[in-house]
Amino acid sequence: MEVLYKEKQRFTSWYYILIVLILIGVMWYGFIQQIYFGKPFGTNPASDTTLWVLWILFGICFPIFLLTITLTTKINESGIFVRFRPFHLKERKFMFSEMKSINVEMYNPLKEFLGFGLRFSFNGTTAYNVKGSEGIRIEMKDGRKYLIGTQKGEEVENLIRTIGK
Repeated sequence: MEVLYKEKQRFTSWYYILIVLILIGVMWYGFIQQIYFGKPFGTNPASDTTLWVLWILFGICFPIFLLTITLTTKINESGIFVRFRPFHLKERKFMFSEMKSINVEMYNPLKEFLGFGLRFSFNGTTAYNVKGSEGIRIEMKDGRKYLIGTQKGEEVENLIRTIGK
């Protein structure tokens, strides 16, 4: 079926990028100080082997992992399809025929979900969000609830109305 809407989002908030850069900076600084210059890093330095492992994990792999997180949302006439890489190996399907309700609305990600990412609220809603405060709120006929973050709420809302859902 033809994709009528596609949105790809990444974590691009300044504070998120700052955290990643600080993590990378500290790991690289400590690694260079201890391994190349022979100066122990910190008041209780780790062994060189441990520092190599930590540097590979937190100085290279973890930042790459954080920078590859992508939320892709597609909408066609039959439903909404979400893939939150690298957590989902394949798309999650939300078929219009299985929905009780669907709305595009403003929400508070910190208050309702304690942040961004793949989150769960106290009322049983599963959220897929990376930034902003607009989302597609879905309630399925079986009672499951979801919120999919979007940066183009008005466009999504118009498309859902056009499809007739």
